[in-house]
Amino acid sequence: MIDEGYSLFYIAHPDIVPLEIGQFVDGELIEVCRQVSLDSADIFLPVDWHNPIFNDGPAPGFVVQLCARDAGQLGELQNRLSEVEMRDTGRLSSIARSGIFATHSWPVAGQAAPAARAAPVSFLVRYFADMLPDADAFRAAYQASHPAILGRFPGIRNVRCYVPHDTSNETSIELLNEVVFDSTDALGAALASDVLQALREDTATLPERGENAHHAMQRLSVG
Repeated sequence: MIDEGYSLFYIAHPDIVPLEIGQFVDGELIEVCRQVSLDSADIFLPVDWHNPIFNDGPAPGFVVQLCARDAGQLGELQNRLSEVEMRDTGRLSSIARSGIFATHSWPVAGQAAPAARAAPVSFLVRYFADMLPDADAFRAAYQASHPAILGRFPGIRNVRCYVPHDTSNETSIELLNEVVFDSTDALGAALASDVLQALREDTATLPERGENAHHAMQRLSVG
């Protein structure tokens, strides 16, 4: 496992109309972000993709991820962004919930170290606070075994986990997993492989987890 620093996430309510990329890049949100030193800024948008294995309802309207090595810097940015108005949608804090997460990355099969995240399709899995009787135990057990199995998916490019860093977390998410692929077709092929059965067997050994949400998103770099 490699520590990749920290991520400030904004996760929009499902009933929010997905942002146009120009609205993000040209708006006040990105202007505020450009005033600080970030490692990266990405926006995730829902894609028209369905899989019979996962039917978890509507995806978030959008997800914004802002990355930096300094969690304190992201905390200051989170405070500044709370007042930002998004064009045609309203104040950011009213349409999206935010939180700062520690970012952990694992190499996938054939890699000695995790590669840079470049492929455009991310499969996001969210585990929620009210579904985890012991979030610490679940996170520890999950990260000890699950990422290595995920890394065996054919065509996978990256495996990441995001863990809440402090009380800044308003999202109710206690663990966010991201696996990255070149396309939704590649994601579908991976889920049709025998690795999925290995994941199910490992899941059966984990502490109680309750329900979770799986959604495929297109990730676009905006800075």
